[in-house]
Amino acid sequence: MAAKCSGSTACGVKSAASAIFRHAVRDLGAIDRNPCRDLERGDLPSTKRTSEPRYLSVDEVERLLAKLSDESRPVAAACFFGGLRISEAISLRWSDIDFEAKAIGVRGTKTEASTATIPLLPALARELAAHRERQGRQGFERIRQESPVFVTASGRPPSRRNLLRAVQSAAKRAGLVQEGQEPVGCHDLRQSLAANAFGLGLGPTEVARLLRHANPRVTLSIYAGLTDDAVSELGGKLAAMGGAS
Repeated sequence: MAAKCSGSTACGVKSAASAIFRHAVRDLGAIDRNPCRDLERGDLPSTKRTSEPRYLSVDEVERLLAKLSDESRPVAAACFFGGLRISEAISLRWSDIDFEAKAIGVRGTKTEASTATIPLLPALARELAAHRERQGRQGFERIRQESPVFVTASGRPPSRRNLLRAVQSAAKRAGLVQEGQEPVGCHDLRQSLAANAFGLGLGPTEVARLLRHANPRVTLSIYAGLTDDAVSELGGKLAAMGGAS
């Protein structure tokens, strides 16, 4: 089974199974020991990403967003224009969105440092306002302050796996994935924001604050990639090193 699913999925299944076995040992006395404790480090696949991240330009992101549905596009827009992790995006509630102050209150889902207020960029504000209007037409309960921002048509929380599939499929339809290129995932949108921010001249501390990293060195070591547009401009920037021909 582990060979047919991602490392994070396999580890999630192991954690769930371990909890069941722990309950059987501690509370029910049905078994003597938890067999999951016998697993060694190499028995489960790594949860680390094995593919290279994709750094998209703003134009490429907009092409991708144009291929997404009204249900998935606002989530993807939040991942890029808000620099949100997918877990943070789907945890948003309407009380976290302040259209007047142009700010988003991000609930920390990874570390204490990830809890912060970030700017609500105009592009995302427009997307969320349109999304809120659509949700309101389906019922006032969907746009209450305590209501989640993102839900499916049936009112359930969106599936991270379905959102990933939607983004990957949209990227292909937008012509962003050529033969031999890595697929585009939800986290690539967050990474792309960082790459574009560096390209605009923001410093490591500023980008780290935007991404809510406690240490700017993490931002530099993981997120300081270049979009294809930025790479194409490197030749012109470096030409001056050799002087005029």
